[in-house]
Amino acid sequence: MNTENNTPTSSAANAHDGQPAADTNPVTDFFGPPIYTYTRKQALADGVQMQVPPAVAQEAGFKFPIFLTDTVFAECVKVGEAVTCQDEDGRLWDILTMLHHAIRNSPAGAERIPFSLYAV
Repeated sequence: MNTENNTPTSSAANAHDGQPAADTNPVTDFFGPPIYTYTRKQALADGVQMQVPPAVAQEAGFKFPIFLTDTVFAECVKVGEAVTCQDEDGRLWDILTMLHHAIRNSPAGAERIPFSLYAV
């Protein structure tokens, strides 16, 4: 607060060259500070996400870590009791293959790459 004329001051208002100050963030300046954050580390610890074993992801052609939600794991990787001749390793490999195929066939610069999985 500027005590001489009771006007608020901010680092953005103090920029004299017409550029915003280095410590401004358009997202937090617009929306304000986050109310709640949840990190990947917390999601892994809580069991909400699981990491594909790095060796499996690399063998499937991925250069970056791959994570699945617990829902994807439960619905697409986990093998039901009534299902025979399938295992979780094979189903995980199928998911990685379909994901890799979807990425390779997506348009350059795509922000989202949806793909479908069918599991029994």
